[in-house]
Amino acid sequence: PTNGKESNAPIERTYEGGTTAGRRQKAIDSTIVDKRKVTRLSLIGERHSGTNWMTKHLVDCFNSTELFVTDDLTRYKHWFQSDRIDRTEQEQQHEPEKTVAVALFRNVYQWVESMRAKPHHSPEHWNMEQERALPWEKFVTTPWTMPRTAADKTYLKKKIAQGKTSTRTVKCQANFSYREMNSCVDRPFDETTLSPAYVNAGAGLTTPKYELLPDGSGGDETTLSPAYVNAGAGLTTPKYELLPDGSGRAFNSIIDLRAAKIENFLSVAEYEFVSRLLIVRYEDLKFGGTEVLLREIERETGVKANCRPTPAQSEDKVLTLPEGQVGWLNEFVNWEVENLIGYLREEI
Repeated sequence: PTNGKESNAPIERTYEGGTTAGRRQKAIDSTIVDKRKVTRLSLIGERHSGTNWMTKHLVDCFNSTELFVTDDLTRYKHWFQSDRIDRTEQEQQHEPEKTVAVALFRNVYQWVESMRAKPHHSPEHWNMEQERALPWEKFVTTPWTMPRTAADKTYLKKKIAQGKTSTRTVKCQANFSYREMNSCVDRPFDETTLSPAYVNAGAGLTTPKYELLPDGSGGDETTLSPAYVNAGAGLTTPKYELLPDGSGRAFNSIIDLRAAKIENFLSVAEYEFVSRLLIVRYEDLKFGGTEVLLREIERETGVKANCRPTPAQSEDKVLTLPEGQVGWLNEFVNWEVENLIGYLREEI
């Protein structure tokens, strides 16, 4: 039971507005629908959900002077989206481009295990001492955060000295506030001692011992085991998204992050400039091909795909999960939220 079971009923693939609670597709009222032409196609999706593959495919198929394909919406594809992000003065001179958004998901069993194997931008969830992935029990029960670095604390003090009175108003990387993102600064570690291979691999030692060193540098890291190359991208650029309520608190587990991220991605259907949200599952694309998605995009944008659809594949790499891990996920995953995107609990 490692592929993740999907609902037998066809998934609701498109949303036209709707309430946050219901996510119900609204009937289109032609008298109030935005008549501007769709000029942007945006893909969003979590790490290890096939977004690199799908972005390239959509660029090959649709990117043109008529339709701009991007891997962001209001933020980069992996992160919480928000229509309340301050726009620059230049951006405020123009209305946001009318957009069709594509939200890509992968079943929770394979996604969590892929994140455990390569925890991109999540260095506290990688075993630095033994140079390998954490045991699944520790991975899923370790809060989704890390200790604040010396660089973050220095940056915060600087902003307070400049007149900021609350961490809610201190801006950090990716247009998050200090209470929404850890690390606040993009590169919190001193990389002057790192070898070029180390920096390019994106791996980094970010255990709490950084907090105990006066200079915050972490010491000499010029020699690295090849295991770090396989640890996943961005471990020197940590990006732990915190609860989006501004409390500064961390998610208790990666599965809590996932539930919040699903709801957040579904909510972009309500953004004024999003004309349609297409909900896509990685498994549907792999085992059913991309033709259905391409035809949907053609209908919503009026732009003809300039490519051949990717055909259905008979098999895909499947990560084997121990029965205990499947059982834990069955018990603690928010299955009500998973059902919104067509996934059901596996039977052991």
